[in-house]
Amino acid sequence: MGLVGCLSLRASLASPSATASASACFDAEAFAAIGGRAALARQGALYLAAHPHEHDAHRLRALLAPDTQRPVRESLLASIERDWRNHDVLTLDGWVLARSEARICALACLGTGA
Repeated sequence: MGLVGCLSLRASLASPSATASASACFDAEAFAAIGGRAALARQGALYLAAHPHEHDAHRLRALLAPDTQRPVRESLLASIERDWRNHDVLTLDGWVLARSEARICALACLGTGA
């Protein structure tokens, strides 16, 4: 599991909630450990530049958590795990991320207005 997945797992273990949004899966300490939301947003901008057809928050959310009956954290972690298992990974500015992690970063980018 990649960095974002580990951070989301850490956050979900610390504060489990079946109704949490994707952006709420990370706590401030977890974001600080990787350079903050701005670092994720930068990676997200790179991903969106390479995948402009995914430049839509609703589409990204649907790709990340297609099962709306499942808790968001559980869906995100399952998606990240599946990507790593299937070798669906990419490199963005030296970061090796599961595609789902890159999509989470893209949501962070869209959320910052970058």
